[in-house]
Amino acid sequence: MLNFSCLASLASLRTILNCWVTSGFSASATLGFLTYISASDIYFLPAHSDLRFAGIGVTVMETLGMGVPVVSPTLIHIPDLDVVDDVGVVTPYLRSVEDAVRFARQLLYAIENLSTFKPAIAREIVKKFYSWESFVNDFKDTLENIMNNAMYLDYVMSIVMTRSYVDKH
Repeated sequence: MLNFSCLASLASLRTILNCWVTSGFSASATLGFLTYISASDIYFLPAHSDLRFAGIGVTVMETLGMGVPVVSPTLIHIPDLDVVDDVGVVTPYLRSVEDAVRFARQLLYAIENLSTFKPAIAREIVKKFYSWESFVNDFKDTLENIMNNAMYLDYVMSIVMTRSYVDKH
């Protein structure tokens, strides 16, 4: 049974459900969806085990960036697992009816405990790991590593070639 403090959150939950059902997988590409998310108390993504998720997911990342708590199995891919309880609830992937019931219980827990989540931490994770600035820095670091390894490889090859030449003569 839901208590009264949870009922205020159900309006936002209904909004999320309506958007989720009507918008489908392309929803994160629309400004309307982002408007729904920013006005929501919570976002949930029940993922079935047969679906292949490659990481946290764009919609989950966008939601965290707005400081909205997330309930989803894909949250397990958050880069800093030490703060996962501050930004949402990791659920099991849905494989059975029991998993769906467990997901629903964890969703209700999250709704009833909205005040325990920390929006600033969620936004900081997105800024640190998923912002354009972090992508550019990672790309720059990767290129520098490639260049440094290429220079090192050239150095090693010159030594190998010199030894090979000396051995032959």
